[in-house]
Amino acid sequence: MTPAAEPFRVLSPSGDTPSSAVLLVPGCSGFVARNGINHYDERASELQAAGYFVVFVDYLSRRHLTDCAGGRDVSHAEVASDILEAAAWIKGQARVAPDKIFVIGWSMVAAVSLRP
Repeated sequence: MTPAAEPFRVLSPSGDTPSSAVLLVPGCSGFVARNGINHYDERASELQAAGYFVVFVDYLSRRHLTDCAGGRDVSHAEVASDILEAAAWIKGQARVAPDKIFVIGWSMVAAVSLRP
């Protein structure tokens, strides 16, 4: 039996001690390279090297979209729900410091507010 795939793309830091996690959430263009450069992957690698778990919250591909203009808007509530789901998931993973989970969002994600 094949193990279930992780629900999120994750970069893990080296070491065995509990580490903080950063959720990366793209803007309406998704996690794509521009002019041959993928700024998301660059930031993720830097965060991983600094000792963070990095979780890519790809709210677009979960809805089979390539961008927010793909004929269907993604609501702020949907994005917030995906962020909260990713936070809850990573919080339950081994070696993650459950009280140190952060979010970095670009573009329209800045308009998404999270409430307890």
